[in-house]
Amino acid sequence: DSYVSIETIYCKHCDKSFAPPTFEKLCNTLNADGEPKCIKMYNSKRKVYCAAKVRISRNEHFSKEEQRVVTKERKKIVAEMKSIAKGGKRKKAKRSKWKEQSKSFREAMEVNNLIAKAEREGKPSSYYL
Repeated sequence: DSYVSIETIYCKHCDKSFAPPTFEKLCNTLNADGEPKCIKMYNSKRKVYCAAKVRISRNEHFSKEEQRVVTKERKKIVAEMKSIAKGGKRKKAKRSKWKEQSKSFREAMEVNNLIAKAEREGKPSSYYL
């Protein structure tokens, strides 16, 4: 086995060890605030990159208003998917008007069929109801 020995210098500001040239560049160089550059570099979080947001904003076919609406709807979907993944239940969507009308129409047809069946058999119309 061959091992390469690299000299490293420990930085007390960012709690990391660096090779000498990197240490000089990051830990010995001060930024405009008078702090070593490594403090800002290693103690700050990166901004989260959202590919969907970029994809929507670069789409030429969407106006600014449409981009805003699509982004808002996407956030709702993602939140719902996260809650489902955590074991939550899916929210039931409101039934649309046509579905309610269709359901009541089918129930009325079923009642009419039962009444017609009772009348064919010579029984009272409320016999099967």
